[in-house]
Amino acid sequence: NASSFPYEVDYNDHFETPIEAYQDILPLLDLVAPPPTTTITTTKQPKRSKHILYDPYYCDGKAATLLHTLGFTNVQHEKCDFYENIRNNDVPFHHTLVTNPPYSGDHKEKCVEYAVKGLREEGRCFFLLMPNYIALKEYFRVAIADEEGKEPKDIVYVIPPSSYEYDHPEGTGHDIPPFASIWFCGLGTAASEKAKVIFNRLNQNNFKTGNDTKRPPSVLVSTLEELKQRNAVPNQKRLNPRQRRKQKQRLQQQNFSSSMDHNNGAAAYSPPE
Repeated sequence: NASSFPYEVDYNDHFETPIEAYQDILPLLDLVAPPPTTTITTTKQPKRSKHILYDPYYCDGKAATLLHTLGFTNVQHEKCDFYENIRNNDVPFHHTLVTNPPYSGDHKEKCVEYAVKGLREEGRCFFLLMPNYIALKEYFRVAIADEEGKEPKDIVYVIPPSSYEYDHPEGTGHDIPPFASIWFCGLGTAASEKAKVIFNRLNQNNFKTGNDTKRPPSVLVSTLEELKQRNAVPNQKRLNPRQRRKQKQRLQQQNFSSSMDHNNGAAAYSPPE
């Protein structure tokens, strides 16, 4: 119900992140977790309950529920106006930003700006699940460039083994978008180097996910060139909304014409005697 949100919403933005997506970045979330407050620990892994995550884009609250099942019981995820909170300097305290920003409007651009600023100025890591074509966008390239305008060393990308399926809270079923999603991860330079080692090891050991089911490991890369080499980004410029509508109409017309031709051919066909 759009009226229940304190900000403008788009129905097509309300598709929830699947648990597989969170499982794919578990090793990195543990890598950037805050250090324990005591040197006494019973496990080698940091306690996920102490790691405060923040997802500012509330859909149906499922993000927090899924993260809880993975041990992250301290998740800031409320139905609030993210941008108003930024303006009022009222963003909840958190260690790490983990979100799937809405695809409509300029949400992705605003989220990237906030995330990169937090990483570079405050050392706060981020994980943004976004369409792969964002890696090619000029605003993204400008936002993440280092001081010399070159490829940064503090950001990596996680490519899932298969396309994620997203759920709509109104029960309209699964939806696989027409583009692939990848994780854009701001970890800091030192953690990015450690992340490469971790994922190399996971790929060698055929990583097992947190729900104890076999799933091919994701791939981690650190440059746009590597994304291109793995065909993880589009190899041609994405059409604008008007061009995409025209392309869709043209394909529909072609499909209709093909169907009519097929029907006409079937009617005229006579089996051999």
